[in-house]
Amino acid sequence: MRNSVKRIVRLVSLVLVSPLVLSVWIGERMGSGAVSGCSQALAFLPGIVGRYLRAAFCAAVLDRCSADVAIDFGVLFPYAQVEIDPGVYIGPYSIIAESVIGRDVIIGSYVSVIGGRRNHNFSDLETPIRFQGNSHEPVHIGEDSWIGNQAIIMADVGKKCVIGAGSVVVDDIPDYSVAVGNPARVVRDRRDEN
Repeated sequence: MRNSVKRIVRLVSLVLVSPLVLSVWIGERMGSGAVSGCSQALAFLPGIVGRYLRAAFCAAVLDRCSADVAIDFGVLFPYAQVEIDPGVYIGPYSIIAESVIGRDVIIGSYVSVIGGRRNHNFSDLETPIRFQGNSHEPVHIGEDSWIGNQAIIMADVGKKCVIGAGSVVVDDIPDYSVAVGNPARVVRDRRDEN
């Protein structure tokens, strides 16, 4: 019964966000930042209604997004190049750029996932940086990892990792690691605790 109710609520949510989905579809063909704008519009809807509407929107416009996600208040998606597996929770006021987020990942509040070390091109000293383009590559966060509040993720995080609050990940973090600091460094292997 509960799953049937959830399916119905998800379907109603998709119908409610369909005008935004259509505007993204049209906007992307015209080269606008429609994903970002619509994401911002939905980001500030409160409560469970907001969560369902954000999940429906993301399932329709992101590269891949499970319907079984919890996207909290204030979360922004600047680009559609995001993949989110089932069971993911994204905390309030996070920014999720190009990324692949594995099953059962927990992302705390105010986390930034910002598309890797090679973001903006800046090698030409004669051309303003804003005109040199960018070269985003997705960040991968492995299944069953936990990203602490206010972390900045700029490199891959392996599966079953814990990233401490406020950490800045600039180098890939191997599976089962606990990493903290700026820059984040591995302080232990979770398998050693068992």
